[in-house]
Amino acid sequence: MKFFLNKITLGIFIFITVSLSVLIVTNIIIRQNANFIFDKNEKNIIIGHSIPQCAYNDSLIDNLINISESGESYFYTYIKLNEIINQNKKIRTIFIEYTNNNIPEKTNHLIWDKYYISKSYNLNYPFMKFEDNLLIVQKSWKDIISLTINALGSNILRTLTSDYFFISKIGGYFYLTKSKIDVLLKEKKLKPKKNSINKYGIEDISVYNLNYLAKCINLCKKNKIKIYLIRSPLHQESLSRSNEELYQKIRKEKFNDIEFLDFSNVPLKNHEFADFEHLNYKGAEKYSIWFNDIIELGLLNKTNKQNFINSKIGLYK
Repeated sequence: MKFFLNKITLGIFIFITVSLSVLIVTNIIIRQNANFIFDKNEKNIIIGHSIPQCAYNDSLIDNLINISESGESYFYTYIKLNEIINQNKKIRTIFIEYTNNNIPEKTNHLIWDKYYISKSYNLNYPFMKFEDNLLIVQKSWKDIISLTINALGSNILRTLTSDYFFISKIGGYFYLTKSKIDVLLKEKKLKPKKNSINKYGIEDISVYNLNYLAKCINLCKKNKIKIYLIRSPLHQESLSRSNEELYQKIRKEKFNDIEFLDFSNVPLKNHEFADFEHLNYKGAEKYSIWFNDIIELGLLNKTNKQNFINSKIGLYK
């Protein structure tokens, strides 16, 4: 019996050793061959989660590429941004979405909950640093075996098929067709009104998400890339602004040295929104053309950029 158990233990040890060795080797091969190079050498990029992904039709904006991804936390933004900057030396400006739903503690689940890990972990695993992996292990230790096996399988398949072109896998403008604002407004009217607006408390901040936003900013500074925090259009009835006071407080305390461009009040029509936070393709087309116009009018060279934005919003048609 003891001999049998020893053989099983030895077999498990050999399997783990071989698996980890293959994982390390395939990680090295993927990092050496990974292609994050843009075809058109765009000088400006916009990055973030689903709000900018649906708002910026980059085919209508000069010298800009949208690499936002639905459900993406700053954790995964940082990992892919590091690779993009390393391989695209002509990047001069990065716009990164900073909106109200980026700060609540509940955004932590975008980093380590099983659904989002299964979506992002395999793709990003070869480029993750020790501290990134350590966070995942600490927060998802129950799933770490299945995550490692899936990452191993993904690495092997990618290496065998020489699938090293990542640009098509890291996000991009999403052509959203739906428009359900009228339905949402009716539902909102039917719901009983609350006596006060819900506000997030200080304990509800996602420290992890904001720390990785800071890493994104430091990465850009290190590479002498100009970075702007932006807030894309939101519907006037959006409840995500309920934490506005805390949202602005965090911005001023943590990121006050980064210029903030607020486009949340651009007056788009109801039928140009998909819901209270996202533009559909009609809104994206109109907003993207307008955004391109004010960039061409010299927005980024203005001393008081927000005053310029507000004046153009006042004239918006």
